[in-house]
Amino acid sequence: MEGDVYIPTDQEVSEAEESTKKFKEESIKKMSESQKGRTHSEDSKRKIAEWHKGKHLTEETKRKLSMLRKGKTSPRKGKCLSEEVKRKISESHKGNIIQKKQKGN
Repeated sequence: MEGDVYIPTDQEVSEAEESTKKFKEESIKKMSESQKGRTHSEDSKRKIAEWHKGKHLTEETKRKLSMLRKGKTSPRKGKCLSEEVKRKISESHKGNIIQKKQKGN
């Protein structure tokens, strides 16, 4: 009949979703386990860094990333720096010129 729209049942939808899955859960777990502990070589890291240079995020992407991170606590929250690390940071900053906007004036 003209104008009739076929609406699939819930079972048909779930079967279609199952058939479009690329991998089974078990396969995904195996692939995940096989990659654990793997690191990129220095050459690969350099190539990845080169590929990312000069790329800019769109305003929409920036907004989405911002929303994704909102409400999460910093991974550094509650962690303290050792006296040695504080000294190293202090030494690395010595001699740098501090701008007025950095001082908070």
